[in-house]
Amino acid sequence: METMISIIIPTYNRAHLIGETLDSVLAQTYKNWECIVVDDGSIDYTSELLELYTKKDSRIQYHHRPIDRKKGANACRNYGFELSKGEYIQWLDSDDILHFNYLEEKIRFILNVSVDVVISNTECFYDKERSTYVVFNNLSSNDRLLIDYITGKINLNTQSVLWKKKAVCRFDYNENIMRAQDLDFHFRILKEMNIKAGFIEKSLVFIRIHDQSLSGNYRRGVLRSILDEVLIRRNILKYVIDKKKFSSEEKRLTLKRYLKAFKPLITDSSINFVVQELKELRKIIYIQKHQYILWNLKLISLILIYKFSKRNYRLFKHLHKLEKSIL
Repeated sequence: METMISIIIPTYNRAHLIGETLDSVLAQTYKNWECIVVDDGSIDYTSELLELYTKKDSRIQYHHRPIDRKKGANACRNYGFELSKGEYIQWLDSDDILHFNYLEEKIRFILNVSVDVVISNTECFYDKERSTYVVFNNLSSNDRLLIDYITGKINLNTQSVLWKKKAVCRFDYNENIMRAQDLDFHFRILKEMNIKAGFIEKSLVFIRIHDQSLSGNYRRGVLRSILDEVLIRRNILKYVIDKKKFSSEEKRLTLKRYLKAFKPLITDSSINFVVQELKELRKIIYIQKHQYILWNLKLISLILIYKFSKRNYRLFKHLHKLEKSIL
């Protein structure tokens, strides 16, 4: 019998989109799968739509997040994982689309080469225009996988990886964050496990970009979303700086990724959040106290100028001067 793959899809008020996602699952050339949809409390017509799909194909299951579980997509992912029976796990969002040959190409690779995870390329597309705007080419080597990931040379989206269940059974999605959950999840796995990965240089999953997505929340400056991204990036930065095995260039690149997440906090939130984050940053950036104080004071001054005038005045250029402190 063919190896079973469990596809886990959290959803919330996506009745207008999840049908296309499920159609892409039904179109898979590889047939031994189960699709576990976990509803986070939808109030649209998701339940009516899923009733049609579960009747159409018994491999599709429809569950509701238990009331004693924390609300959010991550709790739904974890609950779906607990229900899963497959030897391999494919997480998928309820607004994305799989290539019709996704599962077959991934499972063929993982069985022939014996790896823990198979990673493919990803394409993003705007919902309205149906045009691709970026392709994430994910190609690395196993000895470089962690550092290539956290420095942004590869991009492991939730949807672009097929995991061997045994490789991730000790890990779950952090239910206390609403942004960068895939970054946090993959970082914890890669730093704690000796993962053997395989790569397919082909776009096999298509991520929909629209205003109601979590990435849309981040682009709109939703504070909780920004803070989550900053927290995860700061944790990664601390890990890299503390480890002697990473080069100065790798540390600099990791800091650069952190600062990229920090920028929206500077421009889109209260100065109090910025000051608090600067205190946390001071704990992990080793720089002489007087130099840090001067840098900090100038940054706050530039932020205040930005808040009142909306003029940059070298704000971000000054922010990146911090990169020199770890070279």
